[in-house]
Amino acid sequence: MTNIANKIIANELNIKDDLFFDVIIVNNEQIKKINSKFRHINKVTDVISFALRDSNKSIKVNLLGEIYLAPDYICNIAKSDFKKVFIFTYIHGVLHLLSYDHKNKEQEKKMFDLQDKILRKIKF
Repeated sequence: MTNIANKIIANELNIKDDLFFDVIIVNNEQIKKINSKFRHINKVTDVISFALRDSNKSIKVNLLGEIYLAPDYICNIAKSDFKKVFIFTYIHGVLHLLSYDHKNKEQEKKMFDLQDKILRKIKF
């Protein structure tokens, strides 16, 4: 499913190069420590992305960064459709690696609209 998401993301963003990133699956305790250490937010979250570059205008390295996903937390917020919420969260993390953010309303709308568009194209 993530392979399909990657292809859709690449198509939507017109990415021609092969891009790589690590996906690390962690438990709630681990992601809370990462969130506290690097974001100074002492709570569990679903995904944290660490990009190795800071702009999506020109990609100079094929290795984008790391995404940490917390499936236990995702399961708690998913209620009924874990797979869909997991893929949504994965897409969210990838978009962060590609310099999308949601620090203000304009950025949030752009990122979340793209996230929703990509998710709608995935056949579950």
